[in-house]
Amino acid sequence: MRKQKAEESVNTEWVERIAVNRLESALLNTGLVVPTIPTEDKGPSWDGEIRLYSSQTSFPKRELVGRIPVQVKGTYVRKLQKKAVYQVEVADLCNFFRDGGAIFFVVQIKTDEQYRIFYAPLLRFQLRRLLEQAGNQKTKQISLETFPVGDKSRIVRILSDFLTNREKQWTLLPNVKSLNDLETSGMVVDHFGFSVPGFGLKRFDDVVDELLQHQICIYAKPSGVEANFAVDLIQPEVIVTHQNIRVTVNGEVLYDQIDIIRKPGNIKSFQLGTGIVGSISQNKLNFQYHPCDTLHEQIRQLRLLTALMRGEPVKIGPLVLPCSDFKLTGHTQQELEQRLSWLQTIARVLKQLHVNKDLNLAKMTDEEYQKLRNVVIGIDKGVPVPFSFDGALAYGKIEFGGISVLLNLKKSEDGKGVYLSNFFDMENLKMTAEADQSPDDGFAISPYILMDITLLSELDNVDLNEIVRSVEKQPYSTLYGDRIINLTLELLKLYDQTKSTEVLDICLNLLSFVEQHHDIPEEVIIVNRLQIEKRRRALSAEEKEYLFMLERPGIVLPYQLAASILLESFQEAELIYKQMSEDERKLFDRFPIKNLWRNSIQKS
Repeated sequence: MRKQKAEESVNTEWVERIAVNRLESALLNTGLVVPTIPTEDKGPSWDGEIRLYSSQTSFPKRELVGRIPVQVKGTYVRKLQKKAVYQVEVADLCNFFRDGGAIFFVVQIKTDEQYRIFYAPLLRFQLRRLLEQAGNQKTKQISLETFPVGDKSRIVRILSDFLTNREKQWTLLPNVKSLNDLETSGMVVDHFGFSVPGFGLKRFDDVVDELLQHQICIYAKPSGVEANFAVDLIQPEVIVTHQNIRVTVNGEVLYDQIDIIRKPGNIKSFQLGTGIVGSISQNKLNFQYHPCDTLHEQIRQLRLLTALMRGEPVKIGPLVLPCSDFKLTGHTQQELEQRLSWLQTIARVLKQLHVNKDLNLAKMTDEEYQKLRNVVIGIDKGVPVPFSFDGALAYGKIEFGGISVLLNLKKSEDGKGVYLSNFFDMENLKMTAEADQSPDDGFAISPYILMDITLLSELDNVDLNEIVRSVEKQPYSTLYGDRIINLTLELLKLYDQTKSTEVLDICLNLLSFVEQHHDIPEEVIIVNRLQIEKRRRALSAEEKEYLFMLERPGIVLPYQLAASILLESFQEAELIYKQMSEDERKLFDRFPIKNLWRNSIQKS
């Protein structure tokens, strides 16, 4: 064994023997460990080994869990330290790496009875890092943890965890030394995991506390490989577990789950949503409150906090929170209730406008907030608000907090304000066939008829569930039927962006509504229905037979081209496309069937 001297006058042989004796005593005290650590050097890098057994009654070979090589350093100190570092010879680290790892012990000795043991479990993944960091140096500094001399179970956990991880780390991924390396490698990973040292631990909280005290090696299982590989070492600062426990206020469910937050030292708290962290100590409830970004999350937060301030029953599962004299520093009950009332009004108005997207309050500018305020007051109270535009009646897109709505604007009688209403709630809307026709000569339409792919994708008050009802509500005419077909095509473009099958169902319903009036060419209905179905399934033999008929000479080129695309005859489609005039090609390029062609070419 090599010795590190703190004082020339100290007998190094005494330090060495005391160090080994104290370590062996702690190991033997477990009843499961047999150390073999001679005080004379027996090997180039190892001072001995310790053997871990699974039974205290006897130590037969079949009960051997594993053997662990060790190196022990004794050092004399004037004052025992709480932390320890040590300069280890790089040659020793190389030997440890080749042998699969070792546990390095440092025993600080002040007197015969005053000592402290430190340890470092050196496994191949960490050893590779240390050797790379050392470069051409002859020694490399390592950090050591306090060895739990009086805790038998923890000592066994340390040793069994070392053996478990030693086996897992015999093979390392050559170019993966961290999670960042794994990400840039492009390797597909099925799942991640880590070893949980559980010997002697009966409660889940104790297991979590154990994980928080040490570095954890993260393992990854690459796809197609039946093995796990070490990819990183982390020191958890906090462990969060999700629990499906309901949080209710007067029977109303505010949260479906809570997050239990555990920190070192068995410190525990809980989190609701993303902005409320609470803890209970000595029957007192403590909350840290940070307003969340979104409207509905802020409403949930304030519902909880105002309920506690009012003394209303708040439950986390079966537990009733203590709420006597609950106070929130910096906020009065009146302030929170006023804020809650305003946010609930915003939510009610957005629901009235059929807006399902959540409002981002945190990123709103002052100008956007003023727009929001005007929209909410104008629609909720039915009073004029200060928007300006030319003319007496118009519609406009208004944006705030990541939300965009299309509204009707009608000037008030005195011309000093504007009445607002949802554009899609408009009644008696008409469209003319010619630009110079009088509106009285127009045909009734649904407001959705005026939508194109840009507006459908940008407007948040477009309610997909209302489109069919709104369209079918109006009297049918041939001109109206043409417009419904156009809307169907724009909706198909929306599907190509969002992949929402709900949009395909709407398209089919709109086509069925037009088809029952028998005034739109059959080819238009069938080709569009088939391109809808093509987006979610393979076409049937009967459907393909119909398309083959459309490819015959004499059929207009756009139908021939559509049939070739749906039949995936793309070379033929290219020939037909070239035969079309420039204007015909420009018109065809605007149709969503072109997306099927483009996507198929990209895949091939």
